[in-house]
Amino acid sequence: YLMRDPVERMRSAYRHRLADGSEHRPIRRALLADASYVNVSKYATQIGRYLRHFPRSQLLLVTSEELRANRPAALRAILSFIGVDPNWRPPDLTAEYNTSEANGRAPRVGWRVLGDVAIRSRIVRFVPGKQPSSFSHPMMSRRSRTSWC
Repeated sequence: YLMRDPVERMRSAYRHRLADGSEHRPIRRALLADASYVNVSKYATQIGRYLRHFPRSQLLLVTSEELRANRPAALRAILSFIGVDPNWRPPDLTAEYNTSEANGRAPRVGWRVLGDVAIRSRIVRFVPGKQPSSFSHPMMSRRSRTSWC
């Protein structure tokens, strides 16, 4: 079970939502108003659900910080846990993954406000290129996001 520092996970989710246009509020208001930011980080609750169906010995807890700090050791532990040769290594073990934090940053407030106005006034429909799309999965609809956990 892969976990991440809950505060960093919430901050990252906020940045992703800003980038895809589904979030327009300042971070403080967004995190306080939308329970989905917090619910995904309730690891004890989620792990408890697994433990109702599986013995503790079948659940390996790993943090993304462990993976980042010492990928070879974390991979060795995971492979050993699942019964695969712990000495196996993929050819790209040192490649960086999930580096959105380093590659991009959240839009500045002015651009967020402008984008929000464009979306709310429906001017965005006249802008060529990629349009914000609604989520097709029922768990990701705005109505469901705050109540599924």
